[in-house]
Amino acid sequence: MDKGANSRICSKKLLFFFKVRSLLDNDTAFQ
Repeated sequence: MDKGANSRICSKKLLFFFKVRSLLDNDTAFQ
């Protein structure tokens, strides 16, 4: 694996993590 592909995977994981975290934040805000 080259560094470019590795960093792309890392950024995808970060994006997914932030999406999930914002969804969780919205859930707690609506309660």
